[in-house]
Amino acid sequence: MGGFGRVRDWLNDQIGQRDFRELLGALLVEMCSVNTIPSKDLAATAGREQEVFALIRRALEKHGPAGRFQLLPIAGRISEHPAYSFPYYAGSTEAYQGRHNLLFFWDAEEKSTGRGRAGAPAAGAPGIAVNAHIDTVAPYLEVRTEGQTVHGRGACDDKSGCVVMVGALQLLRRIRE
Repeated sequence: MGGFGRVRDWLNDQIGQRDFRELLGALLVEMCSVNTIPSKDLAATAGREQEVFALIRRALEKHGPAGRFQLLPIAGRISEHPAYSFPYYAGSTEAYQGRHNLLFFWDAEEKSTGRGRAGAPAAGAPGIAVNAHIDTVAPYLEVRTEGQTVHGRGACDDKSGCVVMVGALQLLRRIRE
């Protein structure tokens, strides 16, 4: 069997493991349980987004590769971009005030800690950054599961995308172990 076949078989084995599926399923349910529909109450909107960021961060700290997080404020000058459209919910041009993007950086080269798992990222090393949105559209729908299917705002767009990123980073960690 060629290299691609071995990689495919390994991936199928990994994603078929019950603990992997349960971790990601539980994370998606937790994320969808937080109402991240933006509102005119910008502080409340930012606070709910921070709740979801905390869930992502906790999952990556426990199951992902060593890396670093950055809360990047959404720049007020975003409205100057030619593709900008005024957010329907905002009521003002301050729609992104106090709001952030959560970035996770996994650097390709890491310093060894001697504990079997990589330690702090090496300064200036090339790496991977992942970024997605977690806000959803109205109305909020209470999250529910039917078998292995999760129903709720964000279950398809884009909280599920964030969960896929967590899963991919977990697989990358397993490759390096």
